Parts: sequence; C-alpha cells; structure tokens
Amino acid sequence: MNAPPPSDPDDFQQQLEILRSLLKENLKRGEQNPLLGSQVDFWLESARFLELNIEIWGKSGNAYEENQARKQMRKVLDILQELVNRMNDGMGNGES
Repeated sequence: MNAPPPSDPDDFQQQLEILRSLLKENLKRGEQNPLLGSQVDFWLESARFLELNIEIWGKSGNAYEENQARKQMRKVLDILQELVNRMNDGMGNGES
C-alpha cells in the first residue's frame, strides 16, 4: 500500500497563491533588496514548474514520480514562506 501524498494539489495551489500575493505585495510596498527579488522570482518559477510536473506525472499514472514532485513542491513552498517571513522581518531591505 502506498503512503498518502505529502499534500493535496489543491492545498499546494491555495498556499502558492497566498504566498505569491504576499511576496508581490511586499516587493511593491518597499524598496526591496534586488537579490531578494531575484530569489523570489526564481522560487516562484520553480513552483510553477513543479505544478506542471505534478500534473504530468499524475496524468501519466506514475505515482512515485508524482509523489517526488509533491515533496519538492513542499520544500519550495517552505522556502517561499521563509522569504515572506524575511520580508516581514525587514531583512528583505538590505538589513542582515
């Protein structure tokens, strides 16, 4: 019997949309560190890639690869959450 996937795709989508919104709002609100902006862009693109990857593996019926992609998505969402936290703590504006 297979273990349940790490999270539901709808949960990923909802969390990703919330994080995207928060990150974009934070980047617009203040003068952010350009490096942090590049990191945000990179991880948002990574999340988009993984969304497609999960969908492809799900349609192909390869549960192992789909589960691996879901695990990677969880890591990316955690990184995006950390970037939101850094921005909220003021670390995104060049402070260390």
